[in-house]
Amino acid sequence: MILIIIGALLLSTLYPLFADASRKIVISIEEKEPNAILTFSLVAILVFIGRSIVQLMNGYLMTLFGGKVCLDIQSDLINHINSVPYEYFQKNHSGDIIARLLNDVQGIGGVLSYSGISLIQIPLNATASIIYGLTLSPIMTIGLMLIGPIPLVFNKIFGDRLRALANEARKVWAGIYGLTTDILKGSDVV
Repeated sequence: MILIIIGALLLSTLYPLFADASRKIVISIEEKEPNAILTFSLVAILVFIGRSIVQLMNGYLMTLFGGKVCLDIQSDLINHINSVPYEYFQKNHSGDIIARLLNDVQGIGGVLSYSGISLIQIPLNATASIIYGLTLSPIMTIGLMLIGPIPLVFNKIFGDRLRALANEARKVWAGIYGLTTDILKGSDVV
């Protein structure tokens, strides 16, 4: 986990470096300085390669971390299911149980693999971008910071409805999965 945080910090410093190198390339082209164009192009390429390597390593580490957590959760769930009384399986379709387990574990795995790194990376990127933006143009950066929360307002307005629809979709898929499993196995018990 420490390597993931270090990688996120490194990525947050590489994004502004790439932007700055790109800006200096444009300035060098306008001023017709071939040596500066070559130098900053090389810097931009090296930063891009470094950023890609760090992103790959972070993605790999988060996938390993998420996979380990999912395996632990699946193991605990299997142990729990084995301890559940027989009557529970008579009251609930096996497909509903399996679909809920699979969807929940896959959801957790997706959150850990992608969202886990995003929870670290996004605030660091935002901080680095704001600092870099303030050095370039404080007025424009402040203006963008005022406009930035608008998507959050839309998320608040539509988020609850989207979550309700996603929950309904999960129930429909659980029913379909349960029905399919029951038809294929010919029984109502796991």
